Amino acid sequence: MNIVSGVVTRQTESGAVVRVSRASACGSCKQASGCAVTKLGALAGPGEMDVLVGCITPLAPGSQVALELDPNTLLRAAALAYGLPLLTALTGLGLAAALDAQASGQGAGLCAGLVAGLFAARWLAARSRSGFAPQLSLPHQSTPDSDGEFR
Repeated sequence: MNIVSGVVTRQTESGAVVRVSRASACGSCKQASGCAVTKLGALAGPGEMDVLVGCITPLAPGSQVALELDPNTLLRAAALAYGLPLLTALTGLGLAAALDAQASGQGAGLCAGLVAGLFAARWLAARSRSGFAPQLSLPHQSTPDSDGEFR
């Protein structure tokens, strides 16, 4: 289970907005300072991001919480984000090759398939956003260690 700590910034009608820090893009180890994945993740913006989490109980701003993401959910999200565009790109390439297209036509088929896959992945992710959302764990269920990480 991937668990990160965060602070509630505000409550909305659909849940709580929790600010979490991006110490590592994957959170799989403590080598965030030397990890290339973390350096690539830094290109996405500042070291913090806001996450909307559905919750039944209203939380006061400033409340310390933990967000949990099931590894299977992470795997499904990665398959959708990377696998579907790859599959559609290769399908576009295969269709262009089956039609005896020249190299430029095969490249166009690959690009068309990639773009179609990216749009399809984004559309599918938007339709099932709650399926990829982290679960909220209140502070009394987990406590942070000296690094602020929940174990």
